[in-house]
Amino acid sequence: MTAYVAGLKDPKIVGRWIARKSAPGSTETDMRLRCAYQVTRLIVEAYGPETARAWMFGSNSRLDDEAPAYLIRHAGSPDDLRHIVPVARAFAGAAF
Repeated sequence: MTAYVAGLKDPKIVGRWIARKSAPGSTETDMRLRCAYQVTRLIVEAYGPETARAWMFGSNSRLDDEAPAYLIRHAGSPDDLRHIVPVARAFAGAAF
């Protein structure tokens, strides 16, 4: 999931980040990872990890029927991500 939302072609790069042999190299990658982390934490805290994964990869009518993970992966600027956190917050808020 991390490799996908970061826009990586090689998922082994995530292992290098974990081992601190390298770090995310671009502002876009960092932006995507921060957004993905934020929305994932919101949903995990409200519903658990299985629901968070399903929410990230399922189509979402509030995001023009796109999967949040797809939108994050293809984001080129913060403006491309502006709707994702509010939609996640609304979904997570429904649990409380």
